[in-house]
Amino acid sequence: MGKVQMPDGKKMACCFCFDIDAMALWLGFFRSPTANPLSRGEFGPRVAMPRILDILDKYSIKATFFTPGHSAKLFREVVQEAHRRGHEIAAHSMYHQPSEVGLAMSGVEPASPDEQRVYLEQQIELLEKTVGERPIGFRSPIGDWLGEHVPQHLIDLGFVYDSSLQGHDFLPYRLRIGDTIQTEEPFEVTWGQPSELLEIPLHWDTNDFAQFEFMGYYLDPKNPWFNPAPFHTPSQSKEIFTSSFDYCYEHVPGGIWNTILHPQCCGRDFKPAWLESVIQHVYAKPGIWFTTMREAAAAWQDDE
Repeated sequence: MGKVQMPDGKKMACCFCFDIDAMALWLGFFRSPTANPLSRGEFGPRVAMPRILDILDKYSIKATFFTPGHSAKLFREVVQEAHRRGHEIAAHSMYHQPSEVGLAMSGVEPASPDEQRVYLEQQIELLEKTVGERPIGFRSPIGDWLGEHVPQHLIDLGFVYDSSLQGHDFLPYRLRIGDTIQTEEPFEVTWGQPSELLEIPLHWDTNDFAQFEFMGYYLDPKNPWFNPAPFHTPSQSKEIFTSSFDYCYEHVPGGIWNTILHPQCCGRDFKPAWLESVIQHVYAKPGIWFTTMREAAAAWQDDE
């Protein structure tokens, strides 16, 4: 399979990852153009990002910020500041629309394969103009896609890694392309071949939005993605995050533990303190390599 070559004295990697979804989340994904959700999106870059960047500076942690092109366009200075402080800016769709990766949702038809590539080209251009560095990592706006057009486009456009799928919980792997899957009985599956694209898997357990955010107002019974969050307490959510980290630390040497954090969520009211408590838990463990996904992907070594 291969492995991430850890620096001397390090037993696992920690990649704190944030999605700067901002207003694109509400416009492109939830299709909620009213004042309240848009204000929630604006809060993320304007108020929450400075709080988060200061916390990361306090612990000398470099993070990865998955950034839609729309966010880079509207909040250019915020994205530039994150990059100036040494954080990675990675791609995260153009408008945070499921349709961009071939998925139909909220009545929006999926983009064609050619249109999917155009969306990727647009976000690459915007991010490169914003921070002066071409993104090499991608996270799907919904952690999913249909077919193999997206990974093939990522490879063709020079992306090195993706962080959208769940083929492992902590160990990266080469993403397979060429699977054929029968969608009716007997659901035959024929495996494809590993590609050049490195998958650094994510997992929903470490998603702050799913645990904290109120979504009942936007409930759409026709779409299962629109649902009320369980409203965990800070201690409950901390236990979920740190239990995930502890399992990797104790049982998966050489693994990468990462997060799906959203400034508009983890940067609001009591949650910056919650975020710092999670960081402190991780920071207290010996042998942790705090790194960006760009650096972790660069340390990957395929088996000979």
